[in-house]
Amino acid sequence: MATQFFGKGSFMGFHEISQNIGLNTATNTATQQKMGRGRPRKNTITLNHQSITEIKNVTKNTIFWFEGLRGFGLRVTPKGIKSWIVQYQSIERSRKITIGHYPKMSLSEARQLYVDMKLNIEFGADPVEEKRQRIQRQKEDIKLYELLDLYIDHSTKTGKKTYDNEYRIIKNGLGEKLLNKRISQITPKDIALAVRRKIDGNAPSMAVSLLKYTKRLFNYGASLFLLEQAHNPCIGIKTNVPKKKRTRHLSPKEIYQFWHNVERFPVARVLNLALKFLLCTAARTIEVRTMRWQDIDMIERIWTMPTSKNGRMHRVHLSSLAMEILSEARIFNGNNEFVFACDKYNGRSQQITDSAKPFKVWTLSQVFRRHFGKLGIAQRFYPHDLRRTGATLIAGLFGRRDYASMVLNHTTSDVTGIYDHYSYDVEKKMALDTLNRALLLIIKSQNVESVPSFDTIRSSIFQNHGQKPVDRIPNLADNSQGFPASFSNPVAYKLSYGHDDSKGLT
Repeated sequence: MATQFFGKGSFMGFHEISQNIGLNTATNTATQQKMGRGRPRKNTITLNHQSITEIKNVTKNTIFWFEGLRGFGLRVTPKGIKSWIVQYQSIERSRKITIGHYPKMSLSEARQLYVDMKLNIEFGADPVEEKRQRIQRQKEDIKLYELLDLYIDHSTKTGKKTYDNEYRIIKNGLGEKLLNKRISQITPKDIALAVRRKIDGNAPSMAVSLLKYTKRLFNYGASLFLLEQAHNPCIGIKTNVPKKKRTRHLSPKEIYQFWHNVERFPVARVLNLALKFLLCTAARTIEVRTMRWQDIDMIERIWTMPTSKNGRMHRVHLSSLAMEILSEARIFNGNNEFVFACDKYNGRSQQITDSAKPFKVWTLSQVFRRHFGKLGIAQRFYPHDLRRTGATLIAGLFGRRDYASMVLNHTTSDVTGIYDHYSYDVEKKMALDTLNRALLLIIKSQNVESVPSFDTIRSSIFQNHGQKPVDRIPNLADNSQGFPASFSNPVAYKLSYGHDDSKGLT
């Protein structure tokens, strides 16, 4: 507040402010004499660096008051420690408060803080009481790891699927020292340094996730009234990491290499099956990891997700390849509720116990990082790119994007999408069956050199070279709004099967 008086172009000088708020002992002399405070204070000095540095060799704690600045002084100890203090009159009694130490807090900083504090006192503030309350709140504050435990407990009870990933990133990113601090003591600098360590460690994506999840954690604390929303230490911090748009998808020859060479991974068999299942269904990795037998109808060949990422129920038609994978997984799974659960693999037993847990969020990606070289594919990709590959095949085969969108269970942002709750089961079954036929043509090839091109695959599936595939499909919507996918116009699922497939193989 006081800065408006001292800034450039100010309309009121310091002397005038002193007169208005009673800082200058030279004012109101008659009133001071009447109250017994007319005489100058003992140990009065001028507020400048010379007078402060000249104070030496005191035998006891002594306060030196600054001339013309009532209640502003410097306490000096026999050991030479100098502290800025402010004395003021509260409703109850006269009080003193230490506002900093010299020379760590400079003269100009101390003077500005003194002026601000005196202005606040004039409006009824009591700095000593506020400090006492702040210390009391800090004692009552929970530590950050306790808030994290509350957040994870809340996430599990409300059915949040990514809580284990958030817990891991926050715990590893912030570190034990920061997690043991009380939430009121954590500063924006603490969070900014933790984020910067991730960026310096060549993990920019992890830095973005750490900031996002930590901000979400403190927002949860604010919802419990453990801190003020405005005191979230993540507010205002920027990672300045450019967002990457991934476009990686596998070509037909790369699909062949992946399908056959993933068997060479020295991991539990259910891990190989889960990776193949991602490609067959174009499902999300989290959906496959947490897939339960109770949600699968093996007779009707339907996998039902009661609640998906967009909050809607989603049904996935299980193609012949998907059914083969599930049938094999059942052999190893026993009575475990999760389809792709896994014990710690020891290289010998493939059998899964009833108490085995589903894959962790990093399990599939970790398998890829460790054993990717066994695939014989030059350009690296990750498990989520298998979902993009399935979607790209579907969009390319039908020549339209809406079929891929239905299989991916994406929602549209237009008004119609709010009212349209049709499940599109028939259309999704058609799309996944077509994807299945394309995958069979690829993986049943004699070798990688004999894998058919994308155009050959599409022609073989629709068996009519003179007719466009889209002409053989029911017209679901007006595609004039940018739905059709084209090889010359990159869309969300880039169709680039015209390139030389052999370039991506080692």
